[in-house]
Amino acid sequence: MTRSPFLCFVHIERAGGTTLHHLLRYHYPTYLTLSPWMLDANHPSHVFTTCELRYLLRLFPFVKGIGGHTTRVYLGYEEVAPNVFYFTFLRDPVQRFPPHYHYHRIRKGRSMPLEEFIEDSRFHNFQTVRIAGRPDLERARHYLSERFGFVGLSEHYDASLLILGRLLGLPEVFYERRNVLQASRKEEM
Repeated sequence: MTRSPFLCFVHIERAGGTTLHHLLRYHYPTYLTLSPWMLDANHPSHVFTTCELRYLLRLFPFVKGIGGHTTRVYLGYEEVAPNVFYFTFLRDPVQRFPPHYHYHRIRKGRSMPLEEFIEDSRFHNFQTVRIAGRPDLERARHYLSERFGFVGLSEHYDASLLILGRLLGLPEVFYERRNVLQASRKEEM
């Protein structure tokens, strides 16, 4: 990369994003993790808009990048930050689902039975909707291949971080796992 990019991390739940946010803040002190400001920030319609990014950069022009559950590649942030570098981490949907369910039960305190969670349309095709804005696999593939500068895999987290670090010109990549649920660890074994 010749110019310093404006980073945009599209954080998909239970795919290693919290760990990555900590790493990014270490290397880029002006990187902002957008914390959910609404009750259900994971609803597909709750997004960090281009207008909000414009306002944020007007108030804080030194910001190096953003990331969070509400960032989206299809919103056109490049209109505001021309050298935007979109990246994300994906996880095998079958492996991602149980930790996502347990997160809602343990961290959010929702006593939702598994059957109800499975039937809730907000969690159907979750990664596809997060990438494409709707459950459209072809559109998601298009964005992944044409708009994202990097797509890491949670199943190959260390190797993915090394590649991302090289792309960003980071001298070293050290991290400590964050936001790991005990129930998730048992499910992953």
